[in-house]
Amino acid sequence: MAVLNGTFGMISVGGTVVLNLTSCDISQEMATRDVTTKTSAGNRELLEGMMSWSGSASGFFEDEDAEGHKMLLAALQARTAVALIYTEYDATGTTAASGNTKYTGSIFITSISRSDGLEDTATWEVSFDGTGALTAGTN
Repeated sequence: MAVLNGTFGMISVGGTVVLNLTSCDISQEMATRDVTTKTSAGNRELLEGMMSWSGSASGFFEDEDAEGHKMLLAALQARTAVALIYTEYDATGTTAASGNTKYTGSIFITSISRSDGLEDTATWEVSFDGTGALTAGTN
């Protein structure tokens, strides 16, 4: 079993790798439907429901960085879905590592923030919701 190094986990949005990334995550959920009746003997009964997925990322803010905060902010302000690829990249951060799992889908950026602490590195955080299916494949 090969344990992956989280350092190489990266995302690309609209075909461009997000730079200055320090963390990223993605999650998939399934809602349930309550179908409990009076004959359920006091036990809750459920059926499957809607699938959804979402994620977030954070990174260091760089004023000249066209492939980081500025790109994500533009996607939010455009109010349109953009393509997402979530996968492991090589050590350069520019080429997807061959043979590893990748997740693809379309997202809406739902929030973005910037933080500038006293004598601290400026950072940003972004959240996104998937629209349609999240597809797992291989690089």
